[in-house]
Amino acid sequence: MIQLTEDQRKLVQEGNAIPVRDNGDDFVLIRRDLFEQLQRAEYDRSSWSADDLDLVREESVGLLDQFGKLP
Repeated sequence: MIQLTEDQRKLVQEGNAIPVRDNGDDFVLIRRDLFEQLQRAEYDRSSWSADDLDLVREESVGLLDQFGKLP
């Protein structure tokens, strides 16, 4: 069982995720109700299509251009 500080406990109760390191391994602590909500959420784990990748590329280039990061 891990011991949380009062600040960590408050953050978790408010719905925030808390990073935790144990023996060199990184974990994230969240409330059970949030974890269960994430488990119920449908997520498409299939490979990205060429069209999907093109859309992401276009959005990325647009954002880089918007913030003046393109040469």
